[in-house]
Amino acid sequence: MYRQALNWRHKLRTAESMDWMPGTGGQVLHFTRPGGWRSMTNFGPGPVPLPHGIVIVTSAPLEGNQLPADTTVWILNGG
Repeated sequence: MYRQALNWRHKLRTAESMDWMPGTGGQVLHFTRPGGWRSMTNFGPGPVPLPHGIVIVTSAPLEGNQLPADTTVWILNGG
């Protein structure tokens, strides 16, 4: 996973800015980056819905269209 993340990080390199996403209930860290991708980390006790897009990196297996607790995912917008 680490090598996969480094590879994508190089491909997705853009301006050093981000936009925080609202409505995360204080348990999910969710932001978008220039270039059309986003990162989500679920610190809550249970799974949360994933936004639409193409999952490119995940730190643990997903539960269908849900991001499990203690898991991070990178998503390309679209899809």
